[in-house]
Amino acid sequence: MYKNIDANLSRCTGCMACSFACKSNAITFVLNNDGFYKPVVDHERCVNCGACLKHCPSKLISQTEIKSTFYGWSKDNNVRNNSSSGGAFFEIASNFILNNGVVYGASLIEYNKVEHIRICNIKELYRTQGSKYIQSNLIDCYKNISKDIKEGNKILFSGTPCQVAAVKALFPNYKNLFTIDLVCFGFISNGMYNLYMEGLQQKYKSKIKSVIFRDQKHNNKLNTTLENGKEIFCDYRDNPKTGLYSRFINKAMCKDACIDCNFRSKNRFGDITLSDYPYSSSDELDSERRGVSVIYISTNRGYELCKNINFEITPSHNLIDSFLSNKHNNNFLKNAKIFRNQYHKFANRPKLFLRIFENNVSKRSFRDRFISKIRNIKNIKIK
Repeated sequence: MYKNIDANLSRCTGCMACSFACKSNAITFVLNNDGFYKPVVDHERCVNCGACLKHCPSKLISQTEIKSTFYGWSKDNNVRNNSSSGGAFFEIASNFILNNGVVYGASLIEYNKVEHIRICNIKELYRTQGSKYIQSNLIDCYKNISKDIKEGNKILFSGTPCQVAAVKALFPNYKNLFTIDLVCFGFISNGMYNLYMEGLQQKYKSKIKSVIFRDQKHNNKLNTTLENGKEIFCDYRDNPKTGLYSRFINKAMCKDACIDCNFRSKNRFGDITLSDYPYSSSDELDSERRGVSVIYISTNRGYELCKNINFEITPSHNLIDSFLSNKHNNNFLKNAKIFRNQYHKFANRPKLFLRIFENNVSKRSFRDRFISKIRNIKNIKIK
């Protein structure tokens, strides 16, 4: 393999751009010991051409500062109800398709498998709705984008900031490529997620039927439905965070490159950035908790994407910047190191690994719950 590639592995996001860029087919991706995608090289195929490093986005910096911020929600109640927030992506993407474009977005193919798929029919766009917190496989996506470029098609790609950077690194000069990046807090380890889900299947003696990472009908909780009809929920929006989300929020399941991310800033690769409206204040706008999207626009092309969409859109000037900024915390790295050791220890014992999640309540969350219980019983004021 090209001699300097090893220096980049600590910053590898798993975007798979190097694999697509390699014309010798020398690079494949597998899950490493921590359950994250990593590149594996066939040294007999490698010709040391350097294409892998040339197209790696790990050293790139974000390009365009955000110009305007808006919030709102889809005017279509069905779209809003089936989205994790307000349905902004669906409405932007559907309008893009109506104007003879093709859309690429992440889809949960199976409960433990995410891929970026190509959509050219609005009836299929529902497959990209909702959040997915495990990492997607992008190899086929890059191949399809390359084909669309050769055919002169107008393309809209949606993904995490590092994935959007990868697409721009691979296809830098195509004017008909539009991009949407998402406010991202890191990928959950695919391996840890799989072990957690295996623990649920063993505990409840039933296979998993479906997973909704943030179920709008149940206050955005992770909803795991088993074939026997049982539903298991993990809280995402309220405190204390439970189950899988208890470890996602403190970054214990994220890779180092996500914890100390190069791509989280006010300068973005995407023409548009999408996020939820901050939960701390969204209830004032959305008392029924049906979801509110935030649209950050960075380019004139971003404004064009938002024209004539079926969306209640309101300008905003006061949204918190911490959603966009890279706030590195050494405690996050410590959490991740400890949890990876637990993952290795219980790799062959899913039910014991599951207990780590079920028994987890942070000190602050436990205090909040304890105080709430006292108030309900004795109406005591606590400072």
